Amino acid sequence: AAALRMAALSLRHSQTALGAYYRKLAQRLGGDVAVFATARKLATLISTARLAPKLVEQIELPPDTLPERRLSRLIARVPGLQKLGQVIAKNRHLHRSSRFTVLEPAKIGPPAMCLT
Repeated sequence: AAALRMAALSLRHSQTALGAYYRKLAQRLGGDVAVFATARKLATLISTARLAPKLVEQIELPPDTLPERRLSRLIARVPGLQKLGQVIAKNRHLHRSSRFTVLEPAKIGPPAMCLT
């Protein structure tokens, strides 16, 4: 969050669309609100751009793919989900083999090529 706020603040003098967005908000609502809103916009842009290919890969998996396999592939592709995988792996309600699959995402092969 702090890094996003610093990035938003650095856009103050930038001659880009995001810089103009920051300056417009800062003039109308104040600097604090502009930093928060611009940081939120940056986070949305970053997460959408990074998550879209992973979701496409999930859609391209065969319909009969096991949920555990889907989850482990997604965790392997999104490093931020590694911690979530560790939490899920501690869930006693999951089958034991599923917990081990979630803990070992490195065994998954390279991502499928997208032909779009």
